[in-house]
Amino acid sequence: MNFLILVSLIISLDSGIHYSYLDPGNSRSLTREEYLERIRDRDTVLYEVLKARWFGEDVEDSKVPVEPYNMGIVGHWTFRHNDAVLMDGDIFYVVAGGGLFIYRVADSLIHPVTDSVLEKISELSVLVTHIGTDIIKYSDYLYIPFGKNLGIIDVSDPENPRLVGFYTDISDTDTVRFYYGVVVDDYLYISVIEGGRFNLHVLSLRYPEHPVKVGEYSGYYDVRYLDYDSVTGYLYGSDGIQFVFVFDISERRSPVVLGALYVGSIGGSNISGENGFIYTLVTVWHQGPDPHQDIFYAELRKIDARNPHSLRIIDRRWNSDFGYSVTVKGNYVYAAGEEEGYGHTINIYQIVDDSSTIPCAKLRTRTGPVHKISVSGNYMGIAGTAEARAYNVSNPCNPFYVGKIPCPGALG
Repeated sequence: MNFLILVSLIISLDSGIHYSYLDPGNSRSLTREEYLERIRDRDTVLYEVLKARWFGEDVEDSKVPVEPYNMGIVGHWTFRHNDAVLMDGDIFYVVAGGGLFIYRVADSLIHPVTDSVLEKISELSVLVTHIGTDIIKYSDYLYIPFGKNLGIIDVSDPENPRLVGFYTDISDTDTVRFYYGVVVDDYLYISVIEGGRFNLHVLSLRYPEHPVKVGEYSGYYDVRYLDYDSVTGYLYGSDGIQFVFVFDISERRSPVVLGALYVGSIGGSNISGENGFIYTLVTVWHQGPDPHQDIFYAELRKIDARNPHSLRIIDRRWNSDFGYSVTVKGNYVYAAGEEEGYGHTINIYQIVDDSSTIPCAKLRTRTGPVHKISVSGNYMGIAGTAEARAYNVSNPCNPFYVGKIPCPGALG
């Protein structure tokens, strides 16, 4: 796709704000009028905002809701680095650079597995300065943490996503950030950093467009990553560094820690749990033969949480030199890492029994670090810093590449 990219925004005290735009096809600067003409049909919201700011014309209220938009933001990089993904059946949601991009996996009639492609459905400019750290879906709505605000987007019609607005009920928004979340029934459990600590907030989604905070946990453990086990009914949490813990949420508004396990790491990934077991990637350190040599590697660890009061590690295996993210779905575990001489990978393991897993497949992603893996139905979506990718995992031991969404200017 040939997107126009805002390549510089320079603030000068003497002359105000100056803009420079690049036409990728012709490698020349564009005037403001030319830039607006180019984006008129592609991004009507950004078009209206910039037209009003640059030329003093009235913004059409039907196109730009007043409250959800910070009128001080005058542009965005449509594809910066990939922030988060969500695979929902054959619909692939991607958040990158202040925008939501929606794709569909289209299967070939001749070779439905090997010849699948990604087809773009729509996009929505959110016009925010913070990256989106997660995508959480409830009913027909997406909840996307954008720093101090939680974006709410109606995707009942994927071809016409609608930004409902932003949620925040926190007074000190300068030091508060939303991070990762999971939905249980009509409640959203989301990690929030407040005063340097990760706390857990509980939001009621009874009225999806108007979340209400109804509870929280702000105890001993930092709550950064979350996952819900529908079999046991427990909420799993992790600080992403040393501890994994289990919450009793039988009283939905009042999470209570039942047990915790020190995993003995110097850093870890997110967590993923099913059927009473928790999976995580743990960075391990030990000293090499040379006293000055430090050796690091990432282990995939399986934790038995069927007795939440007594968590224990029952399986561990080398996954990669560095570990980034993990997801369990059905009888398979997907673990993203980085291996020297091989690059960024996703290792797929088959769950043999309650105590062990065996390697099943390895993907070389070439995406940069993969910070999110989302599996739904026959498809897997990954968020690499360089690009988002989709795979057909109808047979997880023999995955097929579907397509990618490049993100120029990525970190990876």
